[in-house]
Amino acid sequence: MASINMESDILLHHYCFFYKDGNLTAGWIEAIQKNKLLISPLQGKTILLPVHRIGFSWKNTILETEKNAAHQKLQPQLDQAHILAKTHDLAIIHELTDSGKTYTFSELALDFLDSPEDLLQQLGLFIALEKDRRFFKKKNNTYTARTSEELEQAEQQEKRELEKELWEKKAKQWIMDIENGAWNAETPIDSEQQQWIDHIKSVLIYKQNSGYWKNIAPLFNLNAAANEEDDIKLRKLLSRAGYPISWGRLLLLRASVQYEFPQEIQDAARKLIEQPISQSNRKNWFDYPTYTIDSETTADYDDAFSIIEWDARKVVVAIHIADLSDVIMPGMPLFEEAEKRISSVYTLKTIFPMFPQLLSNEYFSLEAKKDRPAMSFVFELSTDKGASFQGIESSLIHVQENLTYEQSNQYIEMKNAFWESLSNCCQTLRKQRLANGALDFERKEVDIDISHPDQINIQPINRNTSSHQIIEELAILVNQEVGMFFKVHQCPGIYRTQAPYEIIEEAKEKDKLSSQNVRVEAARLSTVPDIHAGLGCECYMQMTSPIRRFTDLVTQYQLAQYLRNQKIIFEEEQLMSWAEQIKNTQSGYGRAEQELEKHWKVKYLFQHQGEPIFATIKRHLRAEKTEIVFDDIQYMARVPGLTVYQEGETIQVRIDHVNVRLHQIAVSVYHNSNNSSVSGGL
Repeated sequence: MASINMESDILLHHYCFFYKDGNLTAGWIEAIQKNKLLISPLQGKTILLPVHRIGFSWKNTILETEKNAAHQKLQPQLDQAHILAKTHDLAIIHELTDSGKTYTFSELALDFLDSPEDLLQQLGLFIALEKDRRFFKKKNNTYTARTSEELEQAEQQEKRELEKELWEKKAKQWIMDIENGAWNAETPIDSEQQQWIDHIKSVLIYKQNSGYWKNIAPLFNLNAAANEEDDIKLRKLLSRAGYPISWGRLLLLRASVQYEFPQEIQDAARKLIEQPISQSNRKNWFDYPTYTIDSETTADYDDAFSIIEWDARKVVVAIHIADLSDVIMPGMPLFEEAEKRISSVYTLKTIFPMFPQLLSNEYFSLEAKKDRPAMSFVFELSTDKGASFQGIESSLIHVQENLTYEQSNQYIEMKNAFWESLSNCCQTLRKQRLANGALDFERKEVDIDISHPDQINIQPINRNTSSHQIIEELAILVNQEVGMFFKVHQCPGIYRTQAPYEIIEEAKEKDKLSSQNVRVEAARLSTVPDIHAGLGCECYMQMTSPIRRFTDLVTQYQLAQYLRNQKIIFEEEQLMSWAEQIKNTQSGYGRAEQELEKHWKVKYLFQHQGEPIFATIKRHLRAEKTEIVFDDIQYMARVPGLTVYQEGETIQVRIDHVNVRLHQIAVSVYHNSNNSSVSGGL
């Protein structure tokens, strides 16, 4: 009877079965090389294998020593053996064996072959056992009869593999239909096709993190690494099928920006606005002039202030924050939706609010001429001493006017007595923070108007006006005081901290510090009170925007509950978990917003090809590259060359070519009437 002898020399010129690329293959052992077998298969090149890789071997009565002759005798044996393999009913053989018992091939041949010594019958049984592994498990050239449980599992696995094979066949046909136009945006599709489209979307958005990656990736030969060409491939297919996903939307989806509110949340919002505003235990501030100051496009007003009393050197002011603590509570669907979204997301095209706009822009918003609940912080501000905190009150306010920054600046420029006094007091607060080490960065920002996408307009924004400083200082004042309150009363909360920074290069005379001058760590969220070096605050929390940020909502609710009954709602463990979630989500939002802004700036440059623009040399990099900033639009690019220019020097360039998709820019630099081409990109 045929068997395996582990001495390689004995197998010389025998026939054998082995696995190559997952397929059972037959061959002739041509030679022995360093205790390995040189096997010549019927088709293909010779292969060198160790003895243990041989599954079955046999020899003829007369050993052949020449390859062609050996192959001529091997083929008929294989043809006959494959015919005999089909005659073996492994299900019956399995029934006649003991469940879980291990058998050698010789034992199975002896028990179930009519002529156990017949070589062709042996080959047929071996092929049958190898081709169908449902009934016997093979290990070390032995066969173990599967248990009933294992048989059921094997049957289910076979069923899944068959279903997968059929699904892949359908999916390949669907791809062909989409590519040749047989399936387009108007084509009705069934639930299975819709599910397949949804799986493609998932893979496009989440890549390998998608649960459908293993099924979808092979259909499109997708790369495991981030690959823009793969994105284009999937987006093109989805678009042809009637499910377009723009590059900008893809960025937002990858950042987990939520588009639509579920019906449950919309219903909860509509139900909430039917409730009257609670006035119990709230101080009425209707008799005091009350204003908001925001940008012209703001609709979700979450902070305001009332003028209590004032003179040329002092102002008593109540800073009001929209109070959601009576209506948005833990366990409510609206609270959980805010927890999921973490914050509102603002892009140039769209706002994705944390709450439905019915709430964020109306019911919660401190709109003029509307009564609104608020949490009010009273301060006495002076031009010489700064701020003195007077207390916190639950209040009901009535905003007289929603002012823009431009309108409030006009009041200050007109020397309106109150506005001038408030501005002077806020300047004092700013000076005190700077004395405490706050960073005074030079911020250059731009407004990007894409209302006409074919004619993008970019204009500089001045956020250093008096009205901007008023709102900034009042917000910092409240957030700092809230941080101190939580710290003193040992109430668990989420603090925003920033480690001390390091000045690595002094700014030039009369210039403000920039990112080139300072090494500073990013602010972080923590449940441990600590300094915020960048703002010059002993401790700092965010609470001034509960309509827009989940952090502020949590802080406001914790503060409201503590003030009412000194009861702590959120424990430190929960707050730490939220802090980590907020950090990760906000990081994704920030990247998406930045990439979208860069995209529109590149499109602006594309629309101004051939035109001159000024650029400032920021720094020289390795490999003869230089980082430059297009001053008018505050856009950074890296270009080769320009090493002859000094850092900080401003030069005039012409935009020669722009690749919007790859963010690549080619420019010509003008200097002393000489023109040289330079290209680069982010």
